[in-house]
Amino acid sequence: MWKTLRAGIGIRNRKAGEITPCRGLRWVLLWAVVTCCLASCTTTYSIYYSDMLRGKSALQLKDYEKARTSFEGAAAANKDARSLAYLATAEYKLNHLDKAGIYAQESLKLAPYGYYSLRARGYDALIQLRRDRVKGLSALQDYVNWYQLRDPMMSIDDIRVMMEKKEIDLVTLERLIDEQAGQYETDIEDYQDLRTGFYERWSGGGRF
Repeated sequence: MWKTLRAGIGIRNRKAGEITPCRGLRWVLLWAVVTCCLASCTTTYSIYYSDMLRGKSALQLKDYEKARTSFEGAAAANKDARSLAYLATAEYKLNHLDKAGIYAQESLKLAPYGYYSLRARGYDALIQLRRDRVKGLSALQDYVNWYQLRDPMMSIDDIRVMMEKKEIDLVTLERLIDEQAGQYETDIEDYQDLRTGFYERWSGGGRF
């Protein structure tokens, strides 16, 4: 008798199309979890995007401490090749070569042929040149080889001349890398966000 009663309590309505209270609760819980995850992702991306914008603005104003703090916030929200390449930039400008080198290498490991690898390659070369001239020249050659295949600015010739003469002006080289990487990234971002800019003509299968 007792076994029969217990079995009866556990019986669920199996009529076609009818959702039992138990199944309904599972769907409610699942929907709540999905909603929370989506909200979390949206918030995380918002933090990342805002911090990247603040960091770039601070870089232009040469407020490198603020730039570093902003890029650290972006990397905390989403540790990708972009945030790490910009962290390398800020740390280098603060003369923190060890940290800058780590971030540049991490960025390249995440996306060795990504859009922001030009910046990472450039700053890796600057760091290497200040530590070991031979390794630095090799890293700079890697930067030039990669950049020359991506419709480079004419100023790439200025870097080639430095390399041919083996007379590297680090201040000038840093300025050229900032200009070249910045222009390349702007062109890519204009195409991705607005379908405009230099790379719009390659929309059928771009070279970048």
